[in-house]
Amino acid sequence: MSVVSNLLSGLFGAVIGAAIGAMLVLYFQFFQVGSIEPAASSPLVRNLSGANSPLTFALGMTLTNTGGRARCLWDVALRVKATRTETKWSYFPAFVLDYRQYIALMGQAKPFDSAIEQPYTPQVVPGRTAIGRSFLFLPRPPKDIPTHVLAARGLVPGERYALTLYSKESGERCEESSIPADYLPKITLSFEFNADQIGTLKQGLGVVLVDVARDQSREAFIRKK
Repeated sequence: MSVVSNLLSGLFGAVIGAAIGAMLVLYFQFFQVGSIEPAASSPLVRNLSGANSPLTFALGMTLTNTGGRARCLWDVALRVKATRTETKWSYFPAFVLDYRQYIALMGQAKPFDSAIEQPYTPQVVPGRTAIGRSFLFLPRPPKDIPTHVLAARGLVPGERYALTLYSKESGERCEESSIPADYLPKITLSFEFNADQIGTLKQGLGVVLVDVARDQSREAFIRKK
């Protein structure tokens, strides 16, 4: 009897262990609440309407939901900071872009309305899923300082700028009751404008910025024997 009891006890334990393991798999696969983690391309920069108008930033992004339940990217913000003067400018997404069309218009001095797909709306990302989105960020100066904008005429060649992406997430229905009070920092890129790029922007054309760390890594690779 003791042998049978031991066998039954071991079988029961194995069944219980398997059931618990299956429940944990189901939880992590379908019910765990994760977060939306963004990855961004190199910023595409151009003037809003003319050589002296504020700069705009376009980012191609991959939004990855790390949890099993859908999440809503309720809003995104960009903070651009000149590291020498510590001057800051704030940007928010105004439009969802056709990124390929937008890139095609970067070297043309004409409006880029044809690359706009729709105004920005909260983005729902299903669980364990990554989606691609491209946003055009427009400046949002303080209401009491409407002239506080970043324009090509104010850029300094070689000065380093930090671009930090922030986000606000909520539940899968984008309900306001679950929106956190603060924007959370997600990514920081560091870049510089050279004299040629500033000249291009002053002509009303667009430029592609390369993150300083990536550029330095590429330079080291080129020089490596």
